[in-house]
Amino acid sequence: NQKYSLVYYLSIGDQDCSEPGILKLYDPSENILPCEGMITIIHADRDHSVVYNGKKDRVIIGINFYSLWFYLAVKIVLDKGIQDLYNLILKWDSFIYFIY
Repeated sequence: NQKYSLVYYLSIGDQDCSEPGILKLYDPSENILPCEGMITIIHADRDHSVVYNGKKDRVIIGINFYSLWFYLAVKIVLDKGIQDLYNLILKWDSFIYFIY
């Protein structure tokens, strides 16, 4: 249960269609319409689905990682200074979803 999935949305494609690429999460149910630059992080074992039928290309980067990697990344940022972390949070706060 320490494994996570991360998705970074580079290009959301065409959202003016019947299936715009909504990230559907189950147990509990939640729907997320992505925006460009958004990052989502969920537990890797959480059931989810996405259907996209737009005419434009949709470009995402998806990775799986263990929580140890995440904590090490945060530690590196903290070692650089709290101001760097604060600036990073301000920059990405509206685009990062931690969904548990």
